[in-house]
Amino acid sequence: MKNVLIGCISAAIFMACENKSHEKKTSVNELESYVDSIEKLDEATVSSHWIAIENGYRAKVLKADASEKNEEEKRELSETKADYQEFRAKYTSEPLVKEGENESQTDVVKPENRRSLRNVLFGEGKIGADMDFKWVTASNIRQVYEHFVSSVKANKDNFSREDWDEIKVLYEALDTRKNEVEKDLSSKDNIAIAKRKVEFASYKIIDRPAAKIEENMEAKENGNK
Repeated sequence: MKNVLIGCISAAIFMACENKSHEKKTSVNELESYVDSIEKLDEATVSSHWIAIENGYRAKVLKADASEKNEEEKRELSETKADYQEFRAKYTSEPLVKEGENESQTDVVKPENRRSLRNVLFGEGKIGADMDFKWVTASNIRQVYEHFVSSVKANKDNFSREDWDEIKVLYEALDTRKNEVEKDLSSKDNIAIAKRKVEFASYKIIDRPAAKIEENMEAKENGNK
C-alpha cells in the first residue's frame, strides 16, 4: 500500500495535461479524485506519508484555484476542500488554513527553510507565500527552468525529504505557469525546457529516496543512543 501511495502521489503531482484547455477542464476533478483516494487509506499509511499527502493536496488545489471554473465546478471545489479539511482534522489539530492565507499558500516546510529554498531555486524574493508565478513569462521561462534545475543539481545532496516535497510543489507550480504561456514559446525554448525537465526527473527519482533513507537511518541511530 505504501508503494502504491508514493506512486499515486508522484503521478498526481507530476501528471502533465495534454494541453491548457484540458487542464482547466480537469483540475477540479483531479483534486476531487485525489481527496477521494487518500480518504480510503488506512491510518498507518496516512501517518507515515503525511507530508507527501499534504504537499500533493496543495499542488492539486493550487491548480484548481488557478483554473477557470463554472458555477458547478466552483461548488465542487468548495465541497472537496471541505472534505479534505474534515479528513485532515482526523490526523492533526493544526488548521490547514490560517488567517490571511489560502489553502494553496500553506507549507509543511518551516517558513525560514521555505524562503531559503525558494530563493535558491528561483532567485532572491521571486517566490513568496502567495506562490505567484506571473513574473514568469514566455521570454524568461527557459532561463527560469535552467536556473531551477541547475540549482537542484548543485544542492541535491543536501536536500532533506521535506525539501524534496517542497521542490515538487514548486516544480508543479512552474509547470502550471508553462502551460499558461506555452502558446507563446518558441520551438527552441520548448525543446530546451523539455531537456531540463528530463534532467530534473532523474534527480528526483534518485536523490529524493536517498534523502528519505538517510533520514530514516539517522532517526534509528538517534533512537539507539
